[in-house]
Formats: sequence, structure tokens, C-alpha cells
Amino acid sequence: MVTHKIEKLPLIHEKGIIFGLISLRDIEEDLKLERPNKDAFGRLRVGAAIGVREDDITRARKLV
Repeated sequence: MVTHKIEKLPLIHEKGIIFGLISLRDIEEDLKLERPNKDAFGRLRVGAAIGVREDDITRARKLV
């Protein structure tokens, strides 16, 4: 990518449909992370915090 000055690569489904783009910066950032928490599809996981108040229980249910 650096040699040919390619900034973005299309992600193509096996049926020939473009379903995303990945940039050189995305790859560099991925390599910087020591142990990113990813799911089975390689996507970064997201966390959320809740408290102990009653409305936080509602938020917990929505997060699930």
C-alpha cells in the first residue's frame, strides 16, 4: 500500500459486492493495539458502564 500510494482497499464479498473499505491508517492502528478485544469476526468490542440506581437497571437491559 505504501509503495503504490494506495490509501484505501475495498473489501469485496465472494459474490463480488463491495461491503466496506479499509485504510492504511486502520491497519496501522490495529497493529499498534497490544491486545485488542475483538469478536469472532475481527470487530472491536465495545464496553459500557452502569451504576446501581434503579434507572441503571433499565439501561443494563437496553445494553443487553
